[in-house]
Amino acid sequence: MTLIYKIVDNTNGDIYVGSTDQRFQQRKAKHICPKNECCSKKIIDNGDYDFYIIEECDESMRKEREEYWIN
Repeated sequence: MTLIYKIVDNTNGDIYVGSTDQRFQQRKAKHICPKNECCSKKIIDNGDYDFYIIEECDESMRKEREEYWIN
């Protein structure tokens, strides 16, 4: 099973959408890590953000569902 999630910047409304397997806590830690080079870095650096799981799907649908939420 795959999780589609978003990170919402509470200061300006920016949103990052990503996907991961069931190790969501580990993925969150990678976003928060100071060495983060991901597109979410700007949101994390603002310091006022929330993570939300928005969907669970089968691995075979991962990219399609992630694209759906990005659009």
